Amino acid sequence: MKLAYVISFVAIGMLFNVFGMKLDRKWLSNLGCLVMIAACVFMIADIVIAVLPQNRQYQGLKDGEVRTYSVCYKEHRYNVCEMPLLKNKVFVDDFWKK
Repeated sequence: MKLAYVISFVAIGMLFNVFGMKLDRKWLSNLGCLVMIAACVFMIADIVIAVLPQNRQYQGLKDGEVRTYSVCYKEHRYNVCEMPLLKNKVFVDDFWKK
């Protein structure tokens, strides 16, 4: 969801909240809060999608479970896979290209 849409939802939620308080209508104020919460959820989801790398080219086998990684290579006789953004190295039993 684009940032402009999220900001618009927050503004609409704030308007509902203010009008609900001015008119002494709790349901309208609660609706405004729900709209703002939904906008925050969409904003967090957008940030997570933008931050996590999408170029997962390798699959690695660790403890009988197959996971996807961005980079895999051999280092001193060990199979190492990692996600560059998270900066964590994981030793896997085996890896292959997707």
